[in-house]
Amino acid sequence: MNVCWSVLVLTLVTTAGAWAQFVPSINLYTSYTDNLFQTHDGQSDWITQAYIDLDYAPSGPLRFYYAGNASVFSQFEDLFSHTHQAGLSYYKPKGENDLLYGRARLSARLDRAIYSYRDFVQGEVYGLGKFYLRPTLLGRGGFALRYWEYVNERDYSYIEQEVFGKISQFLPSRTTLQADSALGVKAYVRATPQDRRTLLETRSGNGRSLIQLVSRFKVAQSLTQGTGLQLEYQHRANLAGQIRFADPNLYDPDADLFDDRYSYAGHHYRTALKHLGVWEVELEASAQWEQRRYQGRPALDLDGIFIGDGVTRKDRRTKLAMGLERSFGWEREVVVQLDWLYREVDSNDPYYSGVSQTLSTGVQFGF
Repeated sequence: MNVCWSVLVLTLVTTAGAWAQFVPSINLYTSYTDNLFQTHDGQSDWITQAYIDLDYAPSGPLRFYYAGNASVFSQFEDLFSHTHQAGLSYYKPKGENDLLYGRARLSARLDRAIYSYRDFVQGEVYGLGKFYLRPTLLGRGGFALRYWEYVNERDYSYIEQEVFGKISQFLPSRTTLQADSALGVKAYVRATPQDRRTLLETRSGNGRSLIQLVSRFKVAQSLTQGTGLQLEYQHRANLAGQIRFADPNLYDPDADLFDDRYSYAGHHYRTALKHLGVWEVELEASAQWEQRRYQGRPALDLDGIFIGDGVTRKDRRTKLAMGLERSFGWEREVVVQLDWLYREVDSNDPYYSGVSQTLSTGVQFGF
């Protein structure tokens, strides 16, 4: 497999001159994790990931792009998957510093047969406006419309609509204050199916739609010329809808195919310290703590039995990360990365409680 990636890199290097109108980049990563599935019975594996990006800009504001990636697993070979994105983007300056930006793209994911339920096709339209309300006050706002079609599990296909806004205040003390909010609506596009055994609807809600509000507050402070500190708080609230079973007593964990951000509500805290050190090495250390409440999802013991009447799953998640990055300004830019990640999940559903560590190294080639 490493030989294949080397041949791919070599081919793109030698053809870059002939395709000078394209701007390609390649990222290669190798990771080891001691708990691949992040559950109580940790299982280790080596993972190789490759990313390729191709940008084409026929004119200044218009850009076409393609992005693809593949993940290869040493022990769990059936987890192999690859995704592809193709799209275009356009920006239009407004005045000296303001900007309008839009993009449209198509995406697809393919898995091995055993995990083919995750295969999807997605379309997205996205728009953003950036405006300075005052020299030190920046506003952003926009929308996104996405359609997800799960080609082998069509009952889970949905449309997502999102509107968002952000405001940033820059202070003389080299402090940046940010506040942003996003309102998302997820609506399943097909009629609610019935459970074959109970003949009851397997998912319920207000018209099979979910509404979620995400609010975030962030403070970024420059400490020295090359050092910065960030503090962030995020609140996720489910305003309407239900993606789990109408009756928790009929809960079937095998039907929980897709957990996304609409599956839970809660609080999230994060702090990060970034430093540009000697030899232009970028260092970053971060810590996160999160509380998740899964609405309508009962907590089970390791035998699949309810741990209590009406008790739903709750997680407390801790994440620590450290990484370094070094760019080399040779004929073609090369970026080398080394990262360490620690995750701990403390859940009242013991299947999901576990600790994992991941060590990754990667290299990015820019042409």
